[in-house]
Amino acid sequence: MVRRRRRAASSLPPETGTVPVADVHSPVDVPHYTSSAMDGYAVAGPPPWRVLAAPAAGAQGRNIHCTGGDLHPGEALPVLTGSLLPRGAEAVVRSEHVTLDGTTLTPDSGRPPRPGADIRHAGEELAAGEVLVRAGTTLSARHLALLSTCGVDAVEALAPPTVALAFTGNEVVTTGLPGPGEVRDAFSRSFPALLTGWGARVTSTVRLPDDPDAVAAWFTDPATRAADVVVVTGGSGHSGQDFARQVITAGADAVLADSVRCAPGHPTLLTTRRVGGAGASG
Repeated sequence: MVRRRRRAASSLPPETGTVPVADVHSPVDVPHYTSSAMDGYAVAGPPPWRVLAAPAAGAQGRNIHCTGGDLHPGEALPVLTGSLLPRGAEAVVRSEHVTLDGTTLTPDSGRPPRPGADIRHAGEELAAGEVLVRAGTTLSARHLALLSTCGVDAVEALAPPTVALAFTGNEVVTTGLPGPGEVRDAFSRSFPALLTGWGARVTSTVRLPDDPDAVAAWFTDPATRAADVVVVTGGSGHSGQDFARQVITAGADAVLADSVRCAPGHPTLLTTRRVGGAGASG
């Protein structure tokens, strides 16, 4: 059985492949403040508007998105996309839809914008306390972006299962073109990548000869027994040369699958054991 251990939130920056043990809730509203959705001017009341300040020229390291301010009817302040909306603002008019003459701002259409135009209101996407990620979800890049947006820096998560890999087969060659009676190694590169992509941590990889003593020694090695999952390629058939099946079956607590209905690859073995995790051969 795979042993899953918790990793403390304080020590785990969220990373791809992490699996939270509990639902992760948003600590803030999303957006967490009311802001402009476009570059332009925050306005109050009907036009024309008197612009109270010139647009910022050159941030030069300053955060010019948190200026804010106050507006009364007939007034306007320049805003950028994402800027904190001034108090009293009723809408945002886009820069390309208005004409500025001195400090007088008029809409090109001659009509005032609809109330709330191009404003992102605090909490319109999510309210504080809503679930961002459900327990048991394998975090992907999109989950990390959402957690970061909401200010979640760490989650309590399951430790990734550890996997020990052994690749068997005297007929397997690791370089060059295979000759008659030989096959190229397809597993030593693909299996670690596949398992890592699923969130596992590969702790050891080894190539074993088709030798009963070598196979048995690897299974009893402390590093192998410490792994949550043990995977062996080859040796899972029923011939006298399938030493992996013999060793795995002898030490198994339970046989979960004796074969898999597929071709090629029918002779596959999946077992569990109380000490040393699960063993699978295929």
